[in-house]
Amino acid sequence: AAVVHPFKHVSANTEAISPAMKVYEQRLHHYVEGLRRAGSAYAYHTLGSCISTSFIHYCQVRGYPKRSGAEDFYLLNKLRKSGEIFQHQMHEMKIMSRVSDRVPCGIPDSEQSLTEALARYDQHKAAVEVYAVLAAGLYTIGFEQGITHCQTQSKSSATFERHFLDWFDAFITLKLIHYLRDHAFPNLSATSLQEVSKQ
Repeated sequence: AAVVHPFKHVSANTEAISPAMKVYEQRLHHYVEGLRRAGSAYAYHTLGSCISTSFIHYCQVRGYPKRSGAEDFYLLNKLRKSGEIFQHQMHEMKIMSRVSDRVPCGIPDSEQSLTEALARYDQHKAAVEVYAVLAAGLYTIGFEQGITHCQTQSKSSATFERHFLDWFDAFITLKLIHYLRDHAFPNLSATSLQEVSKQ
């Protein structure tokens, strides 16, 4: 249904980019890698400038949604339900970074922005606490109702898997991640993440 191309942020004047931009790009890769390790079918980048779509699939999902932000995320979320998303490994696309006072989806070029750069992975949480907050998060996103719906719509394990992947999509995944972030694993700065990684 679509191809997501590899990318690299560069400055308009030089190949070097700011430390904040490097951390932002690292955060993008960190998020997708986490989804990949979790076995998610939605483990791909959602940068609009790096997406190529099939004309047929694009028409099937009625194109870009009419949103003021994150429309690339929602487009790929719909496309994944109509076909595969292929992550290209060649022909790296270069994205020009720029300083902006208006950053609805990016980051400002400041040290303060780094405090919310990467999702937290806390190795010192007891397993029972992790499972408890995960169970609460699954309850919040309506996991039980989702499973029940998928079961009633399915006559085989293959159709159940297809219905489940359609229901537990990139948006539901993001809601669960946000719940875990807000209730147990708050964001870390890049510096704090390095300290945790050393432990």
